Amino acid sequence: MTDLKPTASQARALRDMVDGHITLYAIVRYFHEDTGEKLDQPEVLGVGYDRVPRLDPDWWKPLLANGWIALPGPDDTGLRCTVTEAGRAWLAEHDKEN
Repeated sequence: MTDLKPTASQARALRDMVDGHITLYAIVRYFHEDTGEKLDQPEVLGVGYDRVPRLDPDWWKPLLANGWIALPGPDDTGLRCTVTEAGRAWLAEHDKEN
């Protein structure tokens, strides 16, 4: 965890993900395309969302770096990113403070 403090807009986007108002999708490569070996770090090939938050295109990166959202795993059949328990805990603390 890198403990990057999100902006107010990023915190709102995380809240919107929990509440189901924004869905973040990611296409992720977990294995080397030629050898089939597992990559040390997953490679995000693209992201999209069903409602465009008024943020820069990389709004989700600090949330991922903090472990507050998770990319779809290599065994997942969908492309949906999820809010982690750590993300939900951070939101609960954030909601108390604000």
